[in-house]
Amino acid sequence: MYNQDEIIYAEGTMHMKGNLILIHGGGPTAVINASLYGAITQAKRESDVGRIYAAIGGTGGLLRGDVKDITDTPQEELELLLTTPGSAIGTSRDALEAEDYARMPEIFARYGIRYVLLNGGNGTMDTCGKIYEACRDMDVRVMGIPKTMDNDIAVTDHAPGFASAARYIAQSVAEVTADVAGLPIHVVVIEASGRNAGWITAASALARQAGVDGPDLIYLPERPFDEEAFLTDVKALIGKKRGVVVVCSEGLTDAQGQPIPGARISLKQKSHDFFFGANLFMLGQLADEQRQRDYERAFCHLFNMATLPFYWNGLEPEQGRLRFAADSAPVYRRPPVDLCLDFCDQHGITPKAHCLNYDGWSPDWLPTGAREVRYYLEKRMGELAEHCADRIHGWEVINEVLCSWHKTEFFHDPRVVEWSFETARRYFPNNELIINE
Repeated sequence: MYNQDEIIYAEGTMHMKGNLILIHGGGPTAVINASLYGAITQAKRESDVGRIYAAIGGTGGLLRGDVKDITDTPQEELELLLTTPGSAIGTSRDALEAEDYARMPEIFARYGIRYVLLNGGNGTMDTCGKIYEACRDMDVRVMGIPKTMDNDIAVTDHAPGFASAARYIAQSVAEVTADVAGLPIHVVVIEASGRNAGWITAASALARQAGVDGPDLIYLPERPFDEEAFLTDVKALIGKKRGVVVVCSEGLTDAQGQPIPGARISLKQKSHDFFFGANLFMLGQLADEQRQRDYERAFCHLFNMATLPFYWNGLEPEQGRLRFAADSAPVYRRPPVDLCLDFCDQHGITPKAHCLNYDGWSPDWLPTGAREVRYYLEKRMGELAEHCADRIHGWEVINEVLCSWHKTEFFHDPRVVEWSFETARRYFPNNELIINE
């Protein structure tokens, strides 16, 4: 409950002071941290904003309760966001279900959240709308911060991230054009990303500012692609110059709005010696039985390796009670170890463990002192080795050491990587030990 002192009156309207949370979604652009800096800086100026929180790892982190108070982050650290790549607070591509949105109002209430800011592209903007609907009965304001290299968010003139992608395509096309100019008769077709929007493809025209004679032809998804006209134009250009550079969008369609016939992409695994895999985090997680069967069938068809979730807070959410058994209580995107191993054995899939020491996903019951963390980490390694070292050859020992959102003191120890590998080798003497950064 908020008391009377927290109610602010301005211009004849009542404003209730509340906290703010920042959430990132989708793949990071080159400047997503700059937008984060801007949001934090402006929030600190607003009298209606109390504490500033960040969901570590996007909406998935929010649902896990992985929320960090960043209000008192030193200004010199905030300034680093302006030139830091990646996403400083993590992000996610989790496919949210209705029950996930239904949980969010309670989470926001727990942290006193009144302002929800999501930074992302089209999918994240859709998430904004669904969060707004889920919080209709609360005084929660939801705002989307545009972030997409495709520049295809509605009613947005230009989205942060597009300029970086435009510069990249222009530089790349300029380099290819220079190479082609020195070759015999040659036609190079460059496919540009951007889905159904042609902004990135059109930006390839900026290559001419580098002094090169190209690109020669540009095809945007907003206009139907005519194959006969394309071939005629290319032949005409070959008659005038040695090489031709064509840039086309990945979203080209014909006059009927259908994808170009014959432009099908298939994936076929040709070697069982080369591991090709993905995480198996949704095994047994989908409520719809048909969707679950489709997921399992597609996984077995495409992959011969599976990454299994050994996140500490998901495997041992309660101290001393490890979720090995296939019938363990469900945790979202953390299927039990034995369920995953049995699935891999049944379908001839090689499992890989992720991860022995991953500080950002340490359980809430874990002390933060370095000595205590080392004790419990070594105990954890011994328990995991005893249970399934003989069933999993590859073990990721440590992950994301260079990230800034660690939960315990131990991850700031200069010997954390060396200690982790030395300790893991004692318990996994015959296994492959891997670093994931």
